Amino acid sequence: MSQDRELRILFDSFCNFGTRQLVVELDGSKFTKLCRDCHLLGGKTLTTTDVDIIFAKGMAPEGLKTLLLSSEGPVANGTKAQYNKFHDDKNLYTGMYRRRSHGGEERDNVQEGSSQILRFDKIFAKKPTRGDR
Repeated sequence: MSQDRELRILFDSFCNFGTRQLVVELDGSKFTKLCRDCHLLGGKTLTTTDVDIIFAKGMAPEGLKTLLLSSEGPVANGTKAQYNKFHDDKNLYTGMYRRRSHGGEERDNVQEGSSQILRFDKIFAKKPTRGDR
């Protein structure tokens, strides 16, 4: 892959990180993320304030190229949720959520334990009488 193509892919990946839209401009927060992912921030040598000042004054294109090529792209630092029995254990669901949690489709009668779920339209459907036939 050519260097220009690689630069464009890295630049676009930092511009679009964390958004659902197509963004073609690098703003100050994304520039700070770029510096953080390149391990330039930390310690007392370069702070986020310094990065903001550099961004506001404008960085030379050659310096930005070097910075982009030294990165591997944006890094997502998320957390994994811990187990929560009220959310993850579908046997504890009640009401409508219980009805929907069994295989993704509605069920007429779901019996587990002592509770029972019935469909409203099945119970209260109008039954034909002799005069309706």
